[in-house]
Amino acid sequence: MGRLKKFIALGVITGIIGGGFMMIPAERDANAAIVVMDQQNIAEAIKTAITTASMLDQQTKQLLLEILNTKTLNPEQLARYIQNSQDANDDLNCLGGSLDGVLKPNTSAIDFYKTQIGDVEGILNGNITLADVYFDYQKGLTAANQVNMDAAKIIQNAQIQTEKESEALTDAVEDSANAEGQLQAIQAGNQINAIATRTAMRNTNSLGGLIAMMSTKYTREAVQEAYYYKLHEDTLQRMKAYYGK
Repeated sequence: MGRLKKFIALGVITGIIGGGFMMIPAERDANAAIVVMDQQNIAEAIKTAITTASMLDQQTKQLLLEILNTKTLNPEQLARYIQNSQDANDDLNCLGGSLDGVLKPNTSAIDFYKTQIGDVEGILNGNITLADVYFDYQKGLTAANQVNMDAAKIIQNAQIQTEKESEALTDAVEDSANAEGQLQAIQAGNQINAIATRTAMRNTNSLGGLIAMMSTKYTREAVQEAYYYKLHEDTLQRMKAYYGK
């Protein structure tokens, strides 16, 4: 590239000086022809050549920068990025389909607790008999076990997937650090952001599993407390009715 610019500059100088030769008047005598060159023309020719070379240098740098910014990561690495994302999405979908308790997708938490554990309001209002509460207690044990199992699945899955994606994250960070242009940096950055987003989703799911366990526990306790309160209240009413006669 440097030799090319030198040749261009030399050509410019030669062309301008040559043109100057054609325009400069000559003085002749009887024996020889002597060409008198204008020193100012030579200086202008050199200045023009330098300016032209500088312009070419800036354009070359700009062109190289544009080419560099469009350089992509190798196809194998991009294919690994895409495959990692597909595997992670498939895993999340598969996990949702394996849940049975309140954490199962499209399950209403309120309906689940009322039907599987018990309805506190219904007990206190007398809409649910104490015999129903007994059967609800058995169902509540099964429901609590389902929730605990689902939470364990979610947390274990988060641990496994985090370990799987640690290698992909390392590769993406390395690609980002070694990026040779804007496109490579963007591609590596997108992979890092995707891994961070999936990790945040798994953390949210894990937290949701823990909250579901606590919510189930407290709901069962509330149902049992309502049961004992209603039992005590009914006993007092029967005693009042009995001794009031």
